[in-house]
Amino acid sequence: MLQKIRSFCHSTWKRPGLIYAYLLCFNLALAVFVTIALRLYPAGDRMILTVDSYYQYAPFLAALRDKLLHWQNLFMSFSVGLGVNFWTLIAYYALSPFNLLLLLLPADSLPFGFYLIIIAKIITAALTMCAFLRYYYIKRPLLQARKLMALAPAQKDNLLYWQNCYQKKGIKKRENFVLFFASSFYAWSGFVMAYLWNIMWLDAVFMLPLVALGLSKIFRERKLILYVLTLSYTIIVNYYTAIFVCLFIALYSVVVCIDEWQYRRNFEKMTGICQHIYKNIIVSLLDFSSLSVFSGMIAAFVLYPVWAGFHLSSAAGDHFPDACKFELSLTDIINRLMAGGNVKIRAGEPNIYVGCLALVGIALLIYHLAKKPAAILPKALLLVFIGVSFSNNILNFIWHGLHYPNQLPHRFAFVFCFLMVQTIFECTYDFQKRWSKYLLIGAVWFTVLCAGNFALLNYADAEQNLFLTANMSFSLAYLLAALLLTVAQYLAGKRRRQSELRTIDLPQIKLGKPAGAGFFVAPTFYKLIPYLRQSAFILLTCALVAELLFNTVRQLSDLNESEYFPSNQAYVEDFTWKRAASRALQQQYGKKLFRMEVQDGKTINDGALYNYNGVSIFSSTSNCQTAVSMRKMGINGNNINSYKLQKPLNFWAELFGVQYLWSAGDIYKHWPEVDWDTLQLTPEERPDKENIKLRRNPAAAGQAFVWAKDLKDFYLDDKQPYLNYNRLVKRLLPDSNITDDWHLKGENAVPALFEAVPLQLSRQQFSEITSADHSYHLTAGDNFKTKDFSAAYHSSIPVEEDKACTILTYQATEDEEDLSIYVDSDETLYFTCAINGQTKVTHEFGYPEAVQLPQLQKGDTVELQFAYKEHNGKAEITAASMNKEVRRLWQEKMAATLHFEAESSAFLQADLAELKTAPAAEKQLYLYTTIPYDSGWRLQAGGETLPAFSWLNAQKPEQKESGAFLAFALPSSLQMNDKINLYYVPPKFTAGAAVTISGIFLTIIYIYIVYRQRNGKKQEE
Repeated sequence: MLQKIRSFCHSTWKRPGLIYAYLLCFNLALAVFVTIALRLYPAGDRMILTVDSYYQYAPFLAALRDKLLHWQNLFMSFSVGLGVNFWTLIAYYALSPFNLLLLLLPADSLPFGFYLIIIAKIITAALTMCAFLRYYYIKRPLLQARKLMALAPAQKDNLLYWQNCYQKKGIKKRENFVLFFASSFYAWSGFVMAYLWNIMWLDAVFMLPLVALGLSKIFRERKLILYVLTLSYTIIVNYYTAIFVCLFIALYSVVVCIDEWQYRRNFEKMTGICQHIYKNIIVSLLDFSSLSVFSGMIAAFVLYPVWAGFHLSSAAGDHFPDACKFELSLTDIINRLMAGGNVKIRAGEPNIYVGCLALVGIALLIYHLAKKPAAILPKALLLVFIGVSFSNNILNFIWHGLHYPNQLPHRFAFVFCFLMVQTIFECTYDFQKRWSKYLLIGAVWFTVLCAGNFALLNYADAEQNLFLTANMSFSLAYLLAALLLTVAQYLAGKRRRQSELRTIDLPQIKLGKPAGAGFFVAPTFYKLIPYLRQSAFILLTCALVAELLFNTVRQLSDLNESEYFPSNQAYVEDFTWKRAASRALQQQYGKKLFRMEVQDGKTINDGALYNYNGVSIFSSTSNCQTAVSMRKMGINGNNINSYKLQKPLNFWAELFGVQYLWSAGDIYKHWPEVDWDTLQLTPEERPDKENIKLRRNPAAAGQAFVWAKDLKDFYLDDKQPYLNYNRLVKRLLPDSNITDDWHLKGENAVPALFEAVPLQLSRQQFSEITSADHSYHLTAGDNFKTKDFSAAYHSSIPVEEDKACTILTYQATEDEEDLSIYVDSDETLYFTCAINGQTKVTHEFGYPEAVQLPQLQKGDTVELQFAYKEHNGKAEITAASMNKEVRRLWQEKMAATLHFEAESSAFLQADLAELKTAPAAEKQLYLYTTIPYDSGWRLQAGGETLPAFSWLNAQKPEQKESGAFLAFALPSSLQMNDKINLYYVPPKFTAGAAVTISGIFLTIIYIYIVYRQRNGKKQEE
């Protein structure tokens, strides 16, 4: 083993570039080890898709893959959310060129491709960190030697000094050893382990060292290309993490400026050659500022459309904190630097682990501050500032782009990891001769810290004991290695001093204590020096590798325990038949737009995952107003950036044109079942589960309708969706004899679309229920005694005696009765529906939601059971039946709707001749669609181009260009046999593209001018 380590150090000393090959192989081997240890696919069935990567990132990458393979438009997509701005979506989620790897893999290998991209980015982070540290520290003497050779060839002594600093064999071996592990620990840092599933953030992790490298080249050599390319790439690939990089680089430029000032001053003192220090630094700062602006301009084709659509998302409107608060202590930060700590994803301390040597190197840091404060103090102060930012709410708010993050705290922690690794590397680099002594002091401090944690957590659980035991073991290993190195260094010093004494002429020694006097060391002990060094070297290498392996496996295991790594087989098992059915339907419909969804889908973005035009969406870039309106219509959603179609009401499915639904169960049994033979699917492309059916909605409307009424002032302002639907239908059918009142079924002579039905209480335990406004208010808690109002009543649904449970019953009064239920609960409420003694529906109510129940026949007995997992909870329950006559009138109205034909996803066309009845020509006509509002849509009709407005809003939009759904005022010159064209370009994309072209042009001119100046200066010199 020792020979292999020696070979590594020797080879990297002779060929410095070889260290990248070693880093690549080592980190690849580490990735393979982690894959096997955690039984990740293909070594097992687990996959790394967890948290948002399961629901968002993987589906969006699948959508991007489909668009690229079929050369589709990237501006708009109907695969999720009824239609979303796909350009801003991929600007946040999927613009990394690493994602092109998915084009080489089949669709059902998406999770594996996702994992390969993660590994590729982690290895790239190790390589880029190595490149930065080599240039910033190791190559600096060589650069100065070249400069000295160009300026003053006669100064051979100084030239030899600078060259020896770069070429000294012993120093370079230690440099490569530290460089190798520093780069690896950065790549597998605590931040990466906690957020490796957040695939689009990893680009910033590996690009930060390159941006810093480009910044260093500006100050040292006035080379500009690397900085502008890397910063532009970082902004384009993910504008959100680019905020952290840009803020950090702005602060870090001060550190680089001070470093360069100090180094130029030392060079000037040693060589006597004037460096024009202040002039060069001012010029470098000008270059840095100009190129930063140019980089932003180059990325404008992404930034400008994102900024223009930002006001539609839930992230807009955050206010500056009112008070200053500090939430973390110094102990919290220090403990996060230790190995094997729990990953913090939902809340907690920052993930900043970069190896225990960060704690061991504290002694070197303190010594460095005392001896060379100008060199290390700026970095130390910046580290302290970032550490305070973790705790302070105002600084945290600023770091996150003036935004309060929704979970996933301290998203900028990777800049702290980068600076910590650089600082520790600088300490070991500058104090090669003394590093063993101070490594010993740091190891003693780390051991004391671990012992103190043992004393504080002597009653810790098994997980904490593992954490403390592992860190104590590593501290003892580093302590022993440092002790061996210190003894070896002491013996080497004694031998050197005694050899110097032998060369001194004895008569010249003055009386007194001779030089080199002290403890006498027998020559035999000098033979132990190489063995001590070799032992320490092996021990230190083994400890570092063991720590890296332990922390990686431990933190990923903790991520699996806290968030869960799902089954790869379960994720991809339905890819074949769902994608095949979608493809077959698209071939049948041709360009005609149709919508499909999955009942209780796997993810909230199943449309993107299986490549069909879907309804559900979960995206940080989605329209917030649409999400609010969806909740007002009883669709499950967080009211911010997601809504999921689970068991939609028949009325909603008709209104929004959901023509096909993958269904399991009897809820939509009255919808015709699609015959697989008509789709010409092979046996392998058909579902392998008999209960999975693809059903067609015979009453589904088109995506738009023309009406002569202005609905801008209509708002879904009621909490209960049934009232909103009643008011909408009353507004659209003003001449019909219907009402929008909320009343019991049959008690009002004038019908409404939805009418409340009375429910009978059959059983309740640990709960109490009251009735008001035709709704039922359920309250559950331990303070309610167990009650059974009908001891003779036998429930067909199993009832657990220890759970808060309520059973309500209803008996159908007509054939083909459409019954649904709406529940608004403050806790998760488990719902079961049985019809005539057979369980038909099970559901979990989290967010307020309306759920469709199976179609009933007269006399059917319906049992509705509501149970809380815990005893405490409150819920409002409403059951409603849809009036057949009003529904018939509504369906007649919606029969005259328009179906768009998609020339591309960003260009839709509809023929007004498709309308069966034409509105009065003398009235102003409006086109109302069920496409989410976006100001980038334009309508061309009758020779005019018209902007959009919004309708079906939950409330009056606060901003002009915002709203829930898309609508247009049609031109008066429009004829009923004309065609309507809708085209989409992301807002401000054209202007952003123009700025990008200008930025590229200005960058080329600026770099060319600097290149000419630099060459002219070299010729003068």
